[in-house]
Amino acid sequence: MIKKIILPLSIISLVFIASCTKNFKYQRKKLTPLNQVTASCARTQQNVTVYAKKFDKEYCKHYFNQSNVGACPIQIGVNNQSDTEWVLLKDNIDLPLENNEHVIKNVQSGIGASLALGFLINPFLGGAHSIASYQANSKISDDMQKKSMQMALNVKPKKQKDTLVFVSNKVKFRRFTLTLVDAHNQNNTMDVNLTV
Repeated sequence: MIKKIILPLSIISLVFIASCTKNFKYQRKKLTPLNQVTASCARTQQNVTVYAKKFDKEYCKHYFNQSNVGACPIQIGVNNQSDTEWVLLKDNIDLPLENNEHVIKNVQSGIGASLALGFLINPFLGGAHSIASYQANSKISDDMQKKSMQMALNVKPKKQKDTLVFVSNKVKFRRFTLTLVDAHNQNNTMDVNLTV
């Protein structure tokens, strides 16, 4: 009797684990620097070009392995060909930005749900599933922290830096303004209007 139950449960467990493994194949992908061709918008002022690109579902799938990340990602690139070091503060972007941690949690697969369901079906495979989920979540968290803007983006002369910000899905927008600040003279600022 027990053998008749264990075999079907093991088969169901294997099918369950196989169907969930796609969540654990998160591939880290570096942001490709924006340029005149890949950006939705580019504005040049004082030898500084600011690029912006609003991610669609295809870009989200490419960079995050899923089409919905719980917010609207915007890649911002600053190509600084001036002799001034410019700083972009997160607070100087006039959009309602989501907290990076909120987005990371949306991208990560759920450890708790997989643990409960996995143990319900088969304790051994449920534990293996949870370990794989934990490893994937760690990789996602690390990757997202590297791609996304923290507090500020410093761009030295003759360099380009790209980062991601996440805008609340509750807001519809096409235009926004960001302000760059001279790293050595806070009175020297540059407002850049962008359309994505």
